[in-house]
Amino acid sequence: MGYQKYQPIPQLQPYIESIWVQQDARDASQENFPLTTIVPTTRIDLLFFFGDPFIEHTGNAVFPLPRFYLLGQRTTPLKVAASGQTGIIIISFKTCAALPFFGIPMQEFTNQSILLENFMETVEVRAIENLVMRVASAREKVMILQHFLSAKLQQPLFDPLMLQAAHLINHQFRSFNIKQVAAALGLGRRQFERRFQQSIGLSPRKFANILRFQKALFLQLQGEHWTDIVDICGYYDQSHFIREMKSLSSFSPGQVLAASGPPQLKSYFNYYHNMSQFYNTLYL
Repeated sequence: MGYQKYQPIPQLQPYIESIWVQQDARDASQENFPLTTIVPTTRIDLLFFFGDPFIEHTGNAVFPLPRFYLLGQRTTPLKVAASGQTGIIIISFKTCAALPFFGIPMQEFTNQSILLENFMETVEVRAIENLVMRVASAREKVMILQHFLSAKLQQPLFDPLMLQAAHLINHQFRSFNIKQVAAALGLGRRQFERRFQQSIGLSPRKFANILRFQKALFLQLQGEHWTDIVDICGYYDQSHFIREMKSLSSFSPGQVLAASGPPQLKSYFNYYHNMSQFYNTLYL
């Protein structure tokens, strides 16, 4: 499996956190690859599959993921597997930075894999898909998608107060108090919650919970014992910690250590690259 990282073009740098291409010429249908668990991260992604489709596993049901779609904020883990040869472009938006492109409150995308034609002209979406599929190199494919996004930029700035709020929560995740954060921003609680969900796609409380979960996973990767992580991250007790870990990852704390996802994928993204100041772990 190969990975490539691309820098956003200048006009997208304020909005795009990262652009990744994953490719693998092996036919997954002939291999015994384990499922990949994608954990909540507080980010929104635009995905384009130029290889064979991936399959989402939900309970006992399986269904193919679309070629070109927006993956909203996740509050539960997502389990996927390749169905053939892998070719994926992942464009990840910075916090608050997806709204200017799509003009739709971000909470409408939460826990959803949304086809772009659901909120854009189908003819336009198909034209972009055809362009991307016609060019040979990954770099050309990435450039087409970046120019597509540049043309979609509807307003020059995202909500600066909500970006400030996200950073405040990131620093205060252990003892997050929504009233204090709203007051620090000069907003009422309801107004703050509404604007936060519109810009980020999560409630402030859920955002804080996912940040705490991410920090717990990071500490685990650094070798901290789970009993110490409970205290460091401000969980009420071990039962509270276990419940949240299972809810956000589908694994118990002990099972996280033995999670059997693709080791190369996990080592590349979870260990080698600190993707964001808001999260470090993508895959289990």
